[in-house]
Amino acid sequence: MMNDRNERKKDRMDSSDDLGSLGVNFQSLAEKLGVGIYLIQVGLLKYVNPELARIFGYDVGEITNTLAAKALACSEDWHLIDTYIRKSLGDEGHSVYFQFRGLKKNGKTISVEAYGSRIEYEGRPAVIGTIADITDRTQGRRHLEAQLKIFQGLYNLALAMVEDRTLDENLSLIVDESRELLGTDTAWIALHDLETRELCWHISSGLISEEFKRLRVPLGIGLAGKVAQSGHYLIVEDYYKEIGPELHEVARTEGLISGIAVPVQIGDANYGVLFAFNRSKTSFSKPDLDTLSLFGNLAAVEITRKGALESLSESEQRYKELYGESKRQEELYHSFLNSTVDAIVIYDSEMKAQYVNASFTRTFGWTFEEMRNGSISFVPESELDDRQLLIETVLRKGMSVSGFETKRVARDGSTLDMSISASPYHDTDGNISGMAIILRDITSLKSLDRARRRAVHHLSHELVTPIAVIEASLKRLGKKDIRDSLKERNLDRIQRNLRRLMDIQDTVREIAIPLQYRPQAFQVDKRIEEILTHVRRNGSYRSVDLVTNLTHAYTDIIDPEILERVVGTLVKNAVENTPDEGKITISLTHTPEGLSLTIKDHGVGIDPKDRDFILKGFYHTQSTTLYATRKPFEFSAGGKGLELMRLKILAEEGLFDLSFDSSRCHYLSGEGKECCGKISSCPYISSPEDCRQSGGTVFTVLFRWKKRPKS
Repeated sequence: MMNDRNERKKDRMDSSDDLGSLGVNFQSLAEKLGVGIYLIQVGLLKYVNPELARIFGYDVGEITNTLAAKALACSEDWHLIDTYIRKSLGDEGHSVYFQFRGLKKNGKTISVEAYGSRIEYEGRPAVIGTIADITDRTQGRRHLEAQLKIFQGLYNLALAMVEDRTLDENLSLIVDESRELLGTDTAWIALHDLETRELCWHISSGLISEEFKRLRVPLGIGLAGKVAQSGHYLIVEDYYKEIGPELHEVARTEGLISGIAVPVQIGDANYGVLFAFNRSKTSFSKPDLDTLSLFGNLAAVEITRKGALESLSESEQRYKELYGESKRQEELYHSFLNSTVDAIVIYDSEMKAQYVNASFTRTFGWTFEEMRNGSISFVPESELDDRQLLIETVLRKGMSVSGFETKRVARDGSTLDMSISASPYHDTDGNISGMAIILRDITSLKSLDRARRRAVHHLSHELVTPIAVIEASLKRLGKKDIRDSLKERNLDRIQRNLRRLMDIQDTVREIAIPLQYRPQAFQVDKRIEEILTHVRRNGSYRSVDLVTNLTHAYTDIIDPEILERVVGTLVKNAVENTPDEGKITISLTHTPEGLSLTIKDHGVGIDPKDRDFILKGFYHTQSTTLYATRKPFEFSAGGKGLELMRLKILAEEGLFDLSFDSSRCHYLSGEGKECCGKISSCPYISSPEDCRQSGGTVFTVLFRWKKRPKS
């Protein structure tokens, strides 16, 4: 009987020993993991697990010892496969990570990411690693890029609206951007002729028929007339079936079939219609409509603004000067486990650790000797129920889990965001012996995602006030018999809040797409003085003394553009929180860790109830409406929380360390107390020194000699 049992065991081992020296344990584990595993030797796929075969649409037998590694990639990316295999097999034995365009059996192209490292297999070098399908992630990135393209188009339009350009030049830009972003054959705008009560084709892009370009359409007639008269958009898939016959003949000269028409209007003021049309049958989407409608609204804003400017021709020179000023602002089994960058821990059926790899120790801080006795628990209390569900699913039901997002606690007490893949492994009798868990640290990705979501939430608040001010000002300008002085004040408010929107756009763009870090060799103290000269000029109307204490420093560890963002933002924040006759000290010192920059003010300080929130998200502590109606650098202007958010994200990217300390002015601790904005006018103090001792804030920025990794 014992011999029979041994024979059966030998048969099972022989039938599964496809990998020779790899061993039963490895194959049992690899064939259950929810990630693709491969082994390449002499360019041939010597082993793939079922998950990898599934990703590419093959059976395992169709690949193993049959396909060359390059067969799984598009021909354009074969050179990538060759390069990274050579790099992995080199004398230094680099672990590699790269992305390529995968080619499935059915010919479909997918996006793939691969990890690999060198091993010795049957006495010869080979490459082993993992492969994952990232097509969904890549498509999501492309969708984001499309949205950013629309955002860039809107930015171009906003920028044009404050440049010295004619109305027709800006309407032409709106028409061109509409056509470009929607990808249509044509786009044009028709405006009202108030005398004849007709719509005239005014600015066009892609139109070819001169007869069509000269078209004049009465209200209520055709697509244009209906939209202008009703003030509601229309989407047509077949113009000749959906719209009356009055203008069919002239429309055929252009061959137009499908399109969108939106009104160009503000409130009750309708100026015309904006069109985007194709010469082939097209089904336009809701996002297409929303984009064109936004451009229609922008056209209406521009028409209104230009009209108001023309009515103030006698003040033209003053507004040109105003515009000019706005411009100046993880044996093979262990080798595989230890060559992976992901943390791996293997438990027995009693959930006692049987193995942890080097990446696990690097990530969490605990060694195998510390984990094996079962006394270490790195699962937060909030995740215990999910951990029990994971155990039930894998050890009791024998199912694999992939991409399960949760949290774990490191030895130093920090909480990490993790993506877990877990699979059961079996003994030689087929019984579940335990489970293997792969933990991928996604803390930085989650942190960045949270930061950007905070930025989007913050942005919705930042946009409310300037948009409301512009809307209210435009309504006033639309009234009859408005005095010239009132027109001038409203136009000034519109210009100031348009500049505010442009500032928000610049900051949001850097939050969505952070600046590339390009350190250069330069004299840091000299550059700081140049930045402060610019700050002093822009805030010259404030009586705040900027004092410097800068150590001579010439280094190549800092990106000068990042330095300008840091100094400009923090000094401006300090000025806006310091009363007139106050002082701000900017210091630069050498430390063992790096160059330390401090900006210290003796201003009103940050209320204790706001400090924790600023550390977590950097938000402004004053009303947004204050900033929208006050000039930059003005005391208590509010400050853009987005600017501090931008610095916080740059710090999270590992470009520098950012910290602050603050104490609220103790004279302002009472309910409703506010600083009067000028030291000599303060009723609570008898000297400037009293003010300097009462409160203030200090921000510290550390540019490390050795750039730290992203946390």
